[in-house]
Amino acid sequence: MTDDKITHVTIGESDFKNSIEIYEKWKDMNDLIKTHFSYKRKVNIPEAFTEVVCCYVNGFNLAIKGGSEDAVCEKGRLIQVKASANWSSDLTSFGPTSEFDELHFIRLKQDEEKLYLYNIPLEELYNTKVNKSETFKEQQDNKRRPRFSIIKNYIQKDNIEPYAIVDLKTKKICKN
Repeated sequence: MTDDKITHVTIGESDFKNSIEIYEKWKDMNDLIKTHFSYKRKVNIPEAFTEVVCCYVNGFNLAIKGGSEDAVCEKGRLIQVKASANWSSDLTSFGPTSEFDELHFIRLKQDEEKLYLYNIPLEELYNTKVNKSETFKEQQDNKRRPRFSIIKNYIQKDNIEPYAIVDLKTKKICKN
């Protein structure tokens, strides 16, 4: 029998640097796929990388097992981390039972090798249209996975600025 108890892991500098190794391997894999198989679409960036980076930058604890949250802050707030390896567009998916107090979104600008971190406001999330006839909340109520673009519906629409930028070459963090 598995232990489903939620575990919170403190993320330190060595974890952060190790996560950048995951990025390097992911980047190599994408290059191989494009070169050998002519795929235009990238494999999305691994959660094991983006969640660790978000936790390190913000001082969150990584959530392992348990609920739908990816991290927990010191005040006990539940954090959801979403990311896209495509700078200009995304199709972000949420579980039908996802619960969280904060939503953080990470965009990779691969030509710069930088991650841009955003705090997405939740006031309108449940009323966000995910298709012509349904909202985020209606999709969840019907036990379906809401999918929509955070870049288009929030970052671009509301001109949200990143709160931090991570330079993956220098491993430095610039906070706004």
